[in-house]
Amino acid sequence: MNKPIIWVQSAFHERKTAAPGSANWKIYEGGGRHLQYVCPCGCGEWRNLPVKEGEKVKDCWYWDGNETAPTIKPSIQHVRREPDDCNWHGYVTKGEWVTV
Repeated sequence: MNKPIIWVQSAFHERKTAAPGSANWKIYEGGGRHLQYVCPCGCGEWRNLPVKEGEKVKDCWYWDGNETAPTIKPSIQHVRREPDDCNWHGYVTKGEWVTV
């Protein structure tokens, strides 16, 4: 099932009230970029996904450079940190969460 990304000011600060699949871009000094997101499954957990435009590098996902409808590769495996967490697996394709 595909679900559009819901863009918010800050996924971190809004994580308690943000809808599943909410996200924002966090840009760090020096140019590093993360997609901060609330898990699209509905568990409410937020994560940071480091991305790099135009190439796949160690510890980063490839990002196509589109800020409003991004495609990020490879797939994202949202693994459990706590026993009650989900185990969501999917893709971000053209601005949508795509569950595998």
